[in-house]
Amino acid sequence: MVTVFIAGHGRMDVGAPCPMVVPERMTLRFAVPASFGSSSSVSNSMLKGINHLFSETVPAFGSYQEHYLVPDGGEIMLQKADSLLEGTKANPRLPGPASEYWLLQPRNRNAVPLSSILDYLKKKFATGAITVCWTCCRSPIGQFGLLKTTYDPGTNSYRSSFTDKFGRLLPEWDKPVKNPEAEDEYEVKHILAAGVVTLICAAEESTMKNEATWPGKNGVGKRRSF
Repeated sequence: MVTVFIAGHGRMDVGAPCPMVVPERMTLRFAVPASFGSSSSVSNSMLKGINHLFSETVPAFGSYQEHYLVPDGGEIMLQKADSLLEGTKANPRLPGPASEYWLLQPRNRNAVPLSSILDYLKKKFATGAITVCWTCCRSPIGQFGLLKTTYDPGTNSYRSSFTDKFGRLLPEWDKPVKNPEAEDEYEVKHILAAGVVTLICAAEESTMKNEATWPGKNGVGKRRSF
C-alpha cells in the first residue's frame, strides 16, 4: 500500500462543470472540510503522524469537486519534507515502513488540477492500493472563504476561526471573509501533473532533505533554523 501526502496551497474549483471521479484502487482523503482553509499546524501534524483527522474520505469511483494545487515558498516546502521524515524515521508515528510514504508538492509557479495528479499517481503506482491525503486548503476560487482550520494537539481536534487577508484572526463570527488566496495570479496552470510536480519517497532521506528538491513559488528556499 502507498500513501501520498499532497502539500502546498489548495483551491477548490466550485465553478467546475461536473464532479470528478476517483480512479480505481485509490482513496482520496481531505484533511479539512470543503471551502475551509487549512494551516501548517494541520499539514505538519498530519505528516508527522500525530494528526489522523480527515474531514472527508472519497473511495474509488466516488465523486469529488475539482481542486487546484499551487506552490508554497521553498522554505515551507522543506518544512513539510522534514515533517514527513520525522513521522517515518526520526520519531516514527506513521505505521509501516518509510518506503510506503510519499510527498507530492508542485514546482515553481505551477498550478495543477487534482484530477491530473490522481491520474499521474495511478500510472506511477501501477498496482496496489493508493491513499492520497490532501493536507492543503480547500478555499473556493474567486469566492468568499469560510474558516481557517488549525490542529489542537491537546484535544486532538480541529479548531476553526475567521481570518482577514493577512491571516489575522477576526472577532466577527457572523459573516464570511474574502478568501485572501482567491485572486492569486502567479500560477501557471497546467493540464498534466507530469513534469510540474515533485514526488519523493520518504525512504529517500537525502533527496527529501535537499533544498533543491523543492523549488517553491520564489525558487529554492533555505531551511529555517529555530
